[in-house]
Amino acid sequence: MCGNREVKDAIHQIQPTSPYTSTLLSNMTRAICYHGAVTINEKIFIIAGTTTGFFEGTTDTVLEFDPATNTCTELEPLPYPVSHMATVAWKDNVVVLGGRDNESNVRNTVIMYNVATRGHRMLPEMTKKRYGCTAVTIGDDIIVLGGWDESGIALNSVECYNFDTNTWTELPAMSETRPRATAVVKDF
Repeated sequence: MCGNREVKDAIHQIQPTSPYTSTLLSNMTRAICYHGAVTINEKIFIIAGTTTGFFEGTTDTVLEFDPATNTCTELEPLPYPVSHMATVAWKDNVVVLGGRDNESNVRNTVIMYNVATRGHRMLPEMTKKRYGCTAVTIGDDIIVLGGWDESGIALNSVECYNFDTNTWTELPAMSETRPRATAVVKDF
């Protein structure tokens, strides 16, 4: 269960205009929730999550869904199980930020998973442990916002990772706490 809902393994295409039809495209190799997902090179990468809706079911799974063939393939796993994390795409990489592991520990670790080589490397840790956060990429920066800390306190903090300097910098805090928020960057 994820909240009050069943954990699902289906990948659907939903038409965003009337009549809002939903078409089953494929099934994942396992049912998961509280996972991350990013698009790189016209493929969708589904990252980790939990198979039960609870932390003891947290997984290290990396799935690749190819919309051209409607196939879902399991790739090399992450170095540790994680759920409730933020994920962003940067070049040919999925960056996995924070989250909770299968023992419910809150993390400040950052994994960079290369979808071409299917290998990973660790980036410097964030300044704060956080889960239920959101992140965006802007050029060579990753901005991470909100979430909860290891005590379950909602955060209004914002931090920025720069790929050129390989460092994290704290940015001014948001005016409100933002757990489970979403963020979108629009280029003008």
